[in-house]
Amino acid sequence: MSKILVDTIDTRSGTSTLTLGSSNLTTLTKASGVNANFAGLSVADEWYVSSSFTVDAGTMTVVSSNWTRNNNGHIGTNMSESSGVFTFPSTGIYLITYQHSMYKDGDSRHSEIQIQTSSDSGSSFGTIGSADAFVQQTSGNNTHATWCVSLMHDVTNASTHRARFRVQHTGSSVTNYAGKGRIQATFIRLGDT
Repeated sequence: MSKILVDTIDTRSGTSTLTLGSSNLTTLTKASGVNANFAGLSVADEWYVSSSFTVDAGTMTVVSSNWTRNNNGHIGTNMSESSGVFTFPSTGIYLITYQHSMYKDGDSRHSEIQIQTSSDSGSSFGTIGSADAFVQQTSGNNTHATWCVSLMHDVTNASTHRARFRVQHTGSSVTNYAGKGRIQATFIRLGDT
């Protein structure tokens, strides 16, 4: 077996594609000590809300406090968060997932969650995805629900793109359950923009 040692591999002038191997190449094996993320995901980060909170009826509310990074593991550079507004560490196509849980005594209600993004450093936000649920009380005094929205977002400028999450319930005020797996957001960079 032969081995080539180089400091830099680049394409010939005028081309933008680098081809490894020929048409019969089916496997590239990672040598011991090589970063496992070399050709994989460069960002994967998960956050959750650590304290339950109440939302007044009919008020679309930004989930703006008590966001905590899930320290079970991440890949690459972390997202950053301030008052519920998330900043992306690099450009790329991101898969954003938002999960939300709620609890209410005594009645049925309609609820909605939203993922919003901004391309002007958070001056204005637009909704890029939402999920609705109607929770019907069937017995006893308690209604519970967990729902989720997930979509891809193209971050073309990491210095100006932001994301945040909102929730709204009809009827009376609702307790929004906090904790890992209850109210959480996941950001995964899938590839280049």
